[in-house]
Amino acid sequence: LSCGRGWSWHVHSAMPTGSEVALSTREARLLPRSEETVGQVLDRFGLGVFCMKGQKGAGDTTIGQDNLSISHVSGVGMYGWEVYVVADGHGTSGHWASQRIVRTLPYFLSTFECRNQLWIGAVEAAMAAAFKRTEDDLRQYAVEKDFDLTLSGTTASCLLRWSRGSKVWVATLGDTRALLLGEAGKVPHLSTVPHKPDLPEERRRIEEAGGEVREPSGFIGERVFVAGRPYPALSMSRAFGDLAVKDCGVIAEPEVWCWEIEEHRDAYVLVATDGLFEFLNDSDINDTVLEAFAGGKTPTAALRILADKAKAAWLSQDNGIYCDDIAGVLLPLRHVLAKPPQVLKASCFTAPCFAGVTSPSCSLQ
Repeated sequence: LSCGRGWSWHVHSAMPTGSEVALSTREARLLPRSEETVGQVLDRFGLGVFCMKGQKGAGDTTIGQDNLSISHVSGVGMYGWEVYVVADGHGTSGHWASQRIVRTLPYFLSTFECRNQLWIGAVEAAMAAAFKRTEDDLRQYAVEKDFDLTLSGTTASCLLRWSRGSKVWVATLGDTRALLLGEAGKVPHLSTVPHKPDLPEERRRIEEAGGEVREPSGFIGERVFVAGRPYPALSMSRAFGDLAVKDCGVIAEPEVWCWEIEEHRDAYVLVATDGLFEFLNDSDINDTVLEAFAGGKTPTAALRILADKAKAAWLSQDNGIYCDDIAGVLLPLRHVLAKPPQVLKASCFTAPCFAGVTSPSCSLQ
């Protein structure tokens, strides 16, 4: 796959360098470079994105750790695979980990090995292979760039669909979730389940591997620890990175969900980090988005309204000091057939590159 060839394009949240203003919204970046804005392209496809840095305390200027991406991978004509990734980093290198995987995960799904598996219908195998290669890449790149993944990592949710298919697949690690929105006033149709260490199967795997699950003083909920040690107190049971507990049952193997589209053709899917879900239940989220649509809002505007509601809930706690990072993608379950972005004359047709992952000096960036 070459960036800018055929109908392929990619959007991701642009991570700043050095520092980031608390509660600021990140811009989305489109590759390859286009004559159109990101907003014009997303609106044409009926898509919405939102990524906001939270606030860890007064004067916080650390880089936010949530990120997201949308990738359309060319297939036949205007049809192809669509990949939506949302990630929530944690630890001192969490911002780097989430930024890396939202670009490498769709890249690995577009490689020869995974595309062959997708074409023969082995979707779960393709997603599992892509997640493994993403974890391997994260470890290797951390060594090359001197990032410490011992106590850092990222959760992820990846939604995949063939634009002419009747199903969507969602692969998840940790507490980043996908939610199929339904009718106003009703509980959403379908949802993934966050991977928490208090779930019986997750706890069993961790304890059988020699890890500990307990609720420490000063924390809410059970956490994962290296046996006999006070670290890392990890709140999720699956993640990319987190090398200190990789031998303690914290795995980077996704749980894959398959949802039928036919019965929910007019529905929307929300893929978002836990900052959006912490104080809003599924029905609140469902109704807020549908009310925004009823008022003529675009998916991006609807996401902003939803994120503002979540932010207000966070800031109502602890005297307005703390708010988690928030990131999400909102997409129609029914594929929207639309033309890809108008690419600038400068284009890449040589190196097999997806959004600069294998060629960091790509001129399209």
